[in-house]
Amino acid sequence: MTLPINLDAPGLREDVAAKTAAAVAVLQRIAAEFSPAVFANSLGAEDMVITDLIVKHKLPITVFSLDTGRLPIETYDLMAKVQQHYGLKLKVYYPQHEPLENFVRGEGINAFYNSVELRKACCHIRKVEPLARALAAGGLPLIEITLRTPDALEAIRRVAGEVEEAVVGAGTILSARQFEQAAAAGSKFIVSPGVTRELLAAADGGDVPLLPGAITPGEIMAAREAGLRFLKFFPAEQSGGAAFLKAIASPIPDVKFCPTGGISGRNAADYLGLPNVVCVGGSWVAPDEMVKAGRWDAITALAREARGLRA
Repeated sequence: MTLPINLDAPGLREDVAAKTAAAVAVLQRIAAEFSPAVFANSLGAEDMVITDLIVKHKLPITVFSLDTGRLPIETYDLMAKVQQHYGLKLKVYYPQHEPLENFVRGEGINAFYNSVELRKACCHIRKVEPLARALAAGGLPLIEITLRTPDALEAIRRVAGEVEEAVVGAGTILSARQFEQAAAAGSKFIVSPGVTRELLAAADGGDVPLLPGAITPGEIMAAREAGLRFLKFFPAEQSGGAAFLKAIASPIPDVKFCPTGGISGRNAADYLGLPNVVCVGGSWVAPDEMVKAGRWDAITALAREARGLRA
């Protein structure tokens, strides 16, 4: 049931005006600090409010939408009405047409209903491959796909074979067998949360470099004795964070780290300013909600922002 809104209720107009001003201030800051800024409009009520503010306040924020090729006619009608009402050129993005056309031609328009394997193939065309391209376009070509799902090896295989601009690696490698599987799938680097003799033996003499993890002085020294000088530090925030790495830089100066786990745009610079940190890793550049919505331009913008981080 929808209740009527009394626009003359005491304080309502003032409250709406204050919240609108606050929203505009946030959008103005985004436009100023994260240029070129983009906004993905899925044509829902909240997105239409934000689009209205962007247009009315002439903010330099590009508005776009995603067409999966399966939208209802009502959605296309709404897109046209939005453009006509605001005099707005709504940018529309599509999955790469050739792989999508080949998939539909070979398997049918509703193939993703037919089997789990076809659903995975459809997901790769519409999400995995565009995500890899979006990150690479933003200046982050090194992409780690963790072996936490049964589909990870296939995702590595596809990205390695289809996204030339990406350098794909495998993460969460726990055994020599996983190392060999990931390397065979096309991984250009291997990442593990820890270090074992089995993993070191699998990597020894191979063409695929291993980045193992260590989080205590004893583990770091043991890795150093094994000849390692570049280690993953995971989970970074839960293991002492930048303060721990700063403290250990003096007694063990020749070991460098790639911290991951709890890293975001808010604290990445704290790590990058340390003499023993070479790079950081994190998933904040590809939030789940953006991937699910197909907001590839927004992900590219986040990747570009992360690429520009400095201490």
